[in-house]
Amino acid sequence: MGTSLTVMTYNIRHGLGIDDVLDFSRVLETIRGVDPDILILNEVDQENPRSAGLRQAEIVAEELNMSYFFSLAEGKSNYGNAVLSKFPIKAEFGFVLPRPEWMLAVDRGCAAIVTEVNGRDILVMGTHLGLGGIMEVQTELRKILEVYLEYEEIPAIIAGDLNAEWYDLQYGVPEFFDHFRSVNHELDKSLHTIPADRPGKQIDYIFVNHYFDIIDAFTVDSYASDHLPVVSRLVLK
Repeated sequence: MGTSLTVMTYNIRHGLGIDDVLDFSRVLETIRGVDPDILILNEVDQENPRSAGLRQAEIVAEELNMSYFFSLAEGKSNYGNAVLSKFPIKAEFGFVLPRPEWMLAVDRGCAAIVTEVNGRDILVMGTHLGLGGIMEVQTELRKILEVYLEYEEIPAIIAGDLNAEWYDLQYGVPEFFDHFRSVNHELDKSLHTIPADRPGKQIDYIFVNHYFDIIDAFTVDSYASDHLPVVSRLVLK
């Protein structure tokens, strides 16, 4: 019998809602309503003046009794991605993602942890990919896949805001899907994650490798960000 897990990915837009109201308490309320075991956050502020200097990943971790790892992104000193777990974190690392050499864009990043769930290690990678179209996303996602392949003998979750729609991902980075499945597409469910008040396209995803059974996948209605979170109920086989 496997271990049941709830996984959530959420681009929180540093607490700036779709209504342009800055209220980090709404982000906390949205996450608390799901009570995830593993949580991936994008657009997280860390002592950033625009969000009152809050250490946002740390606040979420304390509120939900989780461990966390925050990794800077885009060359900034107070902004990035975070991965949180209700289970012990055994290793943590962040890395910068490459982009096409000719492309003028900020360098995106990935935050990663190895968390121990009932005696088994799970690799969790959280990322926020670029806005430069599928050629940028290809380059960035291939780097993430390269890092994953160093750990491919263990269960793995990759999640976040990929800034690409499903069709483009399938045809732009087919080798990624030799290893990973999108939780909602595996269940033949269409999800819509942006904009939060009129969700149309999906650009936020949870991917898992073959060590997981996918039970459910859904979004959660919230105005706390311009994105809706994606949630999946999984069983670690």
